[in-house]
Amino acid sequence: MSERIRVVDPGTDPAPLADGPLDNDPPRLVCVGSLTPRKGQDVLVESLGRLRELEWRCVCAGSLSRDERFAKMVSDEIDRRGLGGRIELVGELEPAALEEVYRTASLFVLPSHYEGYGMAYAEALARGIPVVGTTGGAIPYTVPGFASVLVPPGDAGALTGALEGLLVAPDRREVLAEGARMHRDSLPTWPEQATQFHEAMLRLAGSDGTLHV
Repeated sequence: MSERIRVVDPGTDPAPLADGPLDNDPPRLVCVGSLTPRKGQDVLVESLGRLRELEWRCVCAGSLSRDERFAKMVSDEIDRRGLGGRIELVGELEPAALEEVYRTASLFVLPSHYEGYGMAYAEALARGIPVVGTTGGAIPYTVPGFASVLVPPGDAGALTGALEGLLVAPDRREVLAEGARMHRDSLPTWPEQATQFHEAMLRLAGSDGTLHV
């Protein structure tokens, strides 16, 4: 059976490198993903609530309608913790607006409980943005250690520690950013992956062109 299985990773669109925030602005955290329990934005809010004494801003971009109950719970928790002026839930953005969010990012953070690949992480790396994520599912496969800090999924304490360590140490953030910039050149493109998929289908097809599954 294994000889009939081929894995083709998703591609990543080329993207401009992030500039980061302006010199006098606080570190800017960017979280991209639909507000659903699997993406773990509730864990992120809990962690940031423990770091209120540090300077930071966070933008969460992603659909607020996939799970409206969860999105409201996250919004209410932001208000309850007095973080309404520091964490923005901006909803699903058009590509140009999302690119502007990425452009000013210091860190990409998404504490997903599980990902089958993690395209949002790859998109951050394509912009040279260091990642704070989890070890859930295939995330460690997609995100190299030299460009990230990964913690156990659902562990708000570990996420707090990871974020604190990077927020107070801009030189460490820069080391990870350099790793992300280095890794971006090795991310597969969509045309490359389409070719891989086509070749895999040809290998699985018989001499008469019939696909054997």
